[in-house]
Amino acid sequence: MENMSLAESKKSSIIKSIATGTSELFSAVLEEEVSPKQSMLILHSIVAGIVTVFATGMPLWFTCLSIAWFGYSLHLCKKAGLGEEEN
Repeated sequence: MENMSLAESKKSSIIKSIATGTSELFSAVLEEEVSPKQSMLILHSIVAGIVTVFATGMPLWFTCLSIAWFGYSLHLCKKAGLGEEEN
């Protein structure tokens, strides 16, 4: 049991370090502070956008599903405070 909990904590620490690294990368590119949660939402939108582009040659139901996924991921980004201009 002890080995399993150590493996899970190691896995979660790796995920946290990846999230922190991507948030630092996006902060440098966007020139504003980006939290790890926001960076994961940005990555989610990027993946959804790529799938949407490649879904154009797929059946219509799959294309519609990927467009809906892309729209939802953009909605989540906006809800998290991304894309808002500061005056």
